[in-house]
Amino acid sequence: MLIALLIIIFLLIWSVRSERMPGPTPIPFFGNSLQIKSHPNGVLQYFVENCKRFGPVTRFWIGSKPLVMITDFDDIEILLRTLDHTKKSITYDYIKPLLGEGLVTASGKGWHSDRKMLTPAFHYDIIKRFLHIFRGRVEILLENLEEKVGGDVFDVHELIIGYSLNAMIESAMGITLDLENERNSTYRKALKTVLRLCQDRTFNPFWRSDFVFRRSKAGSEFFQCLDIINDFSMNIINERRRQLKDADYSQLMIDENGEEMKKPFLDSMLMDGTFSDQKILDQVNTIIFAGHESIANGISFTLYNLGQNQDVQRKVYEELLMTCGRNLHHFTATNFRETKYMNMVLRETFRMYPSVPVFGRYVESDLKLKNTTITAGTSVSCFAYLSHRNPEVFPDPEVFDPERFADESRRGRHAYAQIPFSAGPRSCIGQKFALVQVKLVLGEVLRRYAILPGQKIGQIRSMFTLKPEGGIRIRVRRRSSSVVMIFTYRRGTWNS
Repeated sequence: MLIALLIIIFLLIWSVRSERMPGPTPIPFFGNSLQIKSHPNGVLQYFVENCKRFGPVTRFWIGSKPLVMITDFDDIEILLRTLDHTKKSITYDYIKPLLGEGLVTASGKGWHSDRKMLTPAFHYDIIKRFLHIFRGRVEILLENLEEKVGGDVFDVHELIIGYSLNAMIESAMGITLDLENERNSTYRKALKTVLRLCQDRTFNPFWRSDFVFRRSKAGSEFFQCLDIINDFSMNIINERRRQLKDADYSQLMIDENGEEMKKPFLDSMLMDGTFSDQKILDQVNTIIFAGHESIANGISFTLYNLGQNQDVQRKVYEELLMTCGRNLHHFTATNFRETKYMNMVLRETFRMYPSVPVFGRYVESDLKLKNTTITAGTSVSCFAYLSHRNPEVFPDPEVFDPERFADESRRGRHAYAQIPFSAGPRSCIGQKFALVQVKLVLGEVLRRYAILPGQKIGQIRSMFTLKPEGGIRIRVRRRSSSVVMIFTYRRGTWNS
């Protein structure tokens, strides 16, 4: 009798708080968690199927907490453009042990002041200073790709992740490591485990309690891996701190004109004096994770699309020939901006495979959307993965078609129709940093190798970052040795 009464009470609460908002039927105490966790095609596909079924504003329950998914462009703009709702949603709760109060998960005045202080670390002037670092790391990547020439299909993401992790640490952190050939490195394995368990915990009603989770086998594995990640990051922080102590930093940061240069990311915090070790650790974990994952995904998915669409790859390569000359020399910063078709290819790739498929906020006051009002105390997520597949704006959305982003096709399109790096005041701080690397790596790879079809991408199940089952598998063939593109970096520009 008592159980029946509790069920009735919970159903009444759900009925009132749902405000007749459409969504799948919840189970008392568990909400939709059990349905999400047990979906045969994974978490991402559960939300895709239900948002398609129930419409542009779909309500879910994570236990007793409401979660609303929105896919309408106007609604997404309303949520993301304002500073009134910058707190992250409940879907970020269980990744906080990894990211702490870093830029992705922090909120309020702390987030605002950190964002303002760290933004100059991703200024284009600093990115230009890193180009020789990216170039050196690409050379190692190309050596690894050379081993794959003429062979069977392989997971290109496993190679690219080595590049992106090292490039991120050497540039933003100022520390040189060598992880390209350590594909099963302790750090990478620990990060994979932590991300998997973060998602599992989010939708597992029995693991929401810290007391229960810490005493479970999964919890023990989670915190062991978290210690590995934190040790990895603290070693980087301490090594850079030691280097700065031994160097005359004031002289290192003077450019050729005698002017003070902007500080890179980690140096900004170490030299600021107001960041505690814990705060620095949170920011370092955040930037390493979010940065190298986004860059690796962007490069890998683009190479996959080029392999599957040989006509598009040919156009990209011909544009490089036309822009840089028959031998692909003289690839300057100006040439880089002139690769308009490559930009279209990248936009279409990020439409299909945004670096983060969902951007969540917690609304602390009522939020008026286009056709409904979300009550305070609700988590609202912009479902970019699905909104990017709106067939009214992007016909045949599963077809790769860079022409969608030709100037005439984009004209009049909603500004929030494609937001792979989020938008508004909480958009990705490292967007330019990522795009420069994606373009550079693609140019270097395509100058030397033709990308051939591998295997079709498998089911994508994750909600944190897009991870296809079986990886991103391609084949490569060496291009004629007479066609070479030479990049060097001299005084802030690309020259031959």
